[in-house]
Amino acid sequence: MMIFSNFTKENLAPNVNTLPTSFGYMDYLVKINLSGCDLIGRIPDDIGNLKNLTSINLSNNQLYGNIPSSIGNLSKLTEIEVQNNKLDGYIPGSVHKLTNIKKIHFENNKYLHGKAPVNEGLEECNYSGTMLCVTNDINDKCTYPEVKYNCYVLNEDNTPTCNVVNSKYNRDDQFCKCDDQFIGSGYTECLNDCQYINVMLNWNITDNCCSKQGFSCSKSTLTEIDLSRYNINGTIPETIGFLNKLKFLYLHYNNLEGSLPSTMSNLTSLVILDISNNKLSGNIPTFLDKLPNLKRIDLSDNQLDGSIPLSLTKLTNLTQIDLSGNNLSGSIPNELTTLPKLEYL
Repeated sequence: MMIFSNFTKENLAPNVNTLPTSFGYMDYLVKINLSGCDLIGRIPDDIGNLKNLTSINLSNNQLYGNIPSSIGNLSKLTEIEVQNNKLDGYIPGSVHKLTNIKKIHFENNKYLHGKAPVNEGLEECNYSGTMLCVTNDINDKCTYPEVKYNCYVLNEDNTPTCNVVNSKYNRDDQFCKCDDQFIGSGYTECLNDCQYINVMLNWNITDNCCSKQGFSCSKSTLTEIDLSRYNINGTIPETIGFLNKLKFLYLHYNNLEGSLPSTMSNLTSLVILDISNNKLSGNIPTFLDKLPNLKRIDLSDNQLDGSIPLSLTKLTNLTQIDLSGNNLSGSIPNELTTLPKLEYL
């Protein structure tokens, strides 16, 4: 086996568009540069096993999910560049403890949030186009988000240094956390479900979507989205899975493409799912059986193919399901026709 210290595009197997699952065994690597390789998927946790790594460049791809906390194990790391992806979640606390880090580029990952790293010795950093918040330790060598989100730490006696009504405090995150009725800029953790809709529709990040036509909320938690005939293009974002109190989702008559994101399996409160008359492709997802409250599914008039998954027969509350106008093959499972509440198929 050839041993190499730098992992680049040339080391990827042909037609591979995900990061190697074998990263954890390549402890001889010193540098990873896979910028602009059209990679999708997550950064594997076992990247933290690469104890000799000094530089990571995964910029300009389509990576999503969290930055793994295992990166904090890379004590020799001096550079990390993951800008221009679709990363989300909190910056893990372990990143703040990297003592040799000189360069950090996190920019243009819209849903990335938490505390912007202020590691001692940073010579170059960019956090623009994210939801990262900042402390008073501003580094003049860094570029920060256009909207300034402030972080506040707890005092030694566990009292907050900020004064926010109905706040919930989390010592580990070192932020003031507001209750779920708070809407507005200033505290990243206080942004509610609307943040995902606002980014999807290019609205102001702090807009109260609950006050707009097509949205219904309980307090500030989204329970209904009706964006039918809204002329939406592109794919359904994975972040829709954060809306775990959503009951009704109407996206019919748009120009949505691609497949249904697997994160929709988190929408366990969903009662009606209507994404008919779009351009969805791929198979009917098997994860729909994880949505026990579904009563109506309408995926008609798309470009779905494959067979009807047998897993749909677990949805015992279904009253209507419409899969017509697709490119499906095979027969309708007999078990589906015997669902106790099914009225329309």
